[in-house]
Amino acid sequence: MWQTVLQSVFKMFKTEKVTPPPAVDDRRRMDRIKMLLTIVCQSVTHEEPFRIMTENINVLGIKFISPVGLRPGEILIMKILLHSNFPNINCNGRIAWCNKKMVNGKELYEGGLEFINLPSTDQSYLQKYIDRHKIDELVKNKSYL
Repeated sequence: MWQTVLQSVFKMFKTEKVTPPPAVDDRRRMDRIKMLLTIVCQSVTHEEPFRIMTENINVLGIKFISPVGLRPGEILIMKILLHSNFPNINCNGRIAWCNKKMVNGKELYEGGLEFINLPSTDQSYLQKYIDRHKIDELVKNKSYL
């Protein structure tokens, strides 16, 4: 009897289509929006503060461009500079990945960062800022028509 059951289970797996795992960007817990923001950073491995630019952002993290290389797991102390009468956000972030990238003959670094312990009030400000940016883009592009 067990042989029959096992054979039917094996048949199911043989005929079942196996889908590949999702691409890295598809595994996000939340969509990101393209937005350019400046972030002032301080790190244990860099004596002087430096600035990174966001490529995209959500309340969980960012994709960024940096003039300095950063190691995965490295912790940054950050100040996110928001516009439009929104307060700047002071927070910490952990580097998830970082790769060298040549841009116009200049060596830069592209990476991903997740926010660490972002206070709920700052998370709320950031979400409101992102929502406002989305609305501004819709109006600018007249994509609401």
